[in-house]
Amino acid sequence: MSNRTEPRMTAELRDALFARLLGETGEGVCVYCGKRVSRFLKLSDPRRATLDHLVPLSKGGGNESDNFVIACRSCNSRKGSLSADRFRQLRKRIYG
Repeated sequence: MSNRTEPRMTAELRDALFARLLGETGEGVCVYCGKRVSRFLKLSDPRRATLDHLVPLSKGGGNESDNFVIACRSCNSRKGSLSADRFRQLRKRIYG
């Protein structure tokens, strides 16, 4: 059973966050790897733009707008429940 206390993200909040972070084009850059991303690619595409929690819900983060950044699907999947800082450290150690 989940110990989630933060309400699930609504479609309205998700759309507002994407609009704020990506603008009308729906395109931007992953904060972790620097690759170009788009909100309009297939869900399975590793370059698909995703909303990533800087501080994961499992570590006490919430759905406040300042706790989100744009990440490619690949980085977001690899990051999992790590903090943004910890994931950046690991990426730097692995990829230089």
